[in-house]
Amino acid sequence: MSEQLKGATVNLSVDQRFTQKNNLAAEITALDKNFDTLQGAQSVIAELLIEENWGLIEERQQRLIELVVQAK
Repeated sequence: MSEQLKGATVNLSVDQRFTQKNNLAAEITALDKNFDTLQGAQSVIAELLIEENWGLIEERQQRLIELVVQAK
């Protein structure tokens, strides 16, 4: 193999590794963003569930008060 061909092969190999490294870094960044998005979504869902449950609790309390008043 000529020196020029060996050099080109080494350069290609280095370029491929650099490209793979950049691709991997981009994938990691995308995964981090997706994870942050999922965490944000989980927080919103948790808040909505708490609000919904609190609303149900308040409705039941009001209904119990009405039943107690009616029973008197």
